[in-house]
Amino acid sequence: GPLLAVAVEDHDAATLVQVRGEIDLSNARELEATFGSIVAGLRSAPRVVVIDLSGVTFFSAAGLSALVRIRQGSPGHLTLRVVAATRTLRRLLEITDVGEQFVVHACLEEALDAAARGGEQEGAR
Repeated sequence: GPLLAVAVEDHDAATLVQVRGEIDLSNARELEATFGSIVAGLRSAPRVVVIDLSGVTFFSAAGLSALVRIRQGSPGHLTLRVVAATRTLRRLLEITDVGEQFVVHACLEEALDAAARGGEQEGAR
């Protein structure tokens, strides 16, 4: 299947999960499983996790489903922020209501700033 790379970085206010490559039916479950193990490894609560999709070159409906299941499978105290760098992806999150389950940002810097401030609602709208 398509190549998918996931990198994790710890920042002061958030754990950054950077996703690169293509997300489709062949690897969406892999993304979920990887995310699940990252979340399981988080020590302190409450925590902010920023999912950076800027490096994703192809994002299918399976990717949307994976995001929904990631949210459902994450503890309630976890704030999930998604970086959707393209207008297309932001629009996709909006029209499918998947965006309702995350705070959506247009760039990584904005997401990390918001996490540092502890703000909940100032995502890209």
